[in-house]
Amino acid sequence: MTYWHNLIECNKDKYAPFEVKVDYTYEEEPLESLFPEESKEWYSETARKVERSDMPYVVAKVTVSLDGVELAYNTLGGLLFDSWEELERSFTEDDHGLIAETVVDAKDQWDKMQALMTQSAVVA
Repeated sequence: MTYWHNLIECNKDKYAPFEVKVDYTYEEEPLESLFPEESKEWYSETARKVERSDMPYVVAKVTVSLDGVELAYNTLGGLLFDSWEELERSFTEDDHGLIAETVVDAKDQWDKMQALMTQSAVVA
């Protein structure tokens, strides 16, 4: 079972009416398989930093909800950052593509649910 750690909960005003939460778990894929062009020295140094938790190597998960009901989520793995602050900044200061994609998915899901509710109300 994967344990997810909370990274941030985004400003609700920015994505209203949705709530956006970003979690992370530690990446299990070997560095070598995701960064095949790097040198052995880079692998050794980076692996040491990752093991010491100086350098985050993670999978991120963005979850979009509305009133506590999860509408969509997406994950992205193989994320390697120079610091934990850089990881957090990438999701708070930048408009991260993973957040935007998940909000679009949630809006689509919400629209489908509303259409079904409207159709059910008409039939009843």
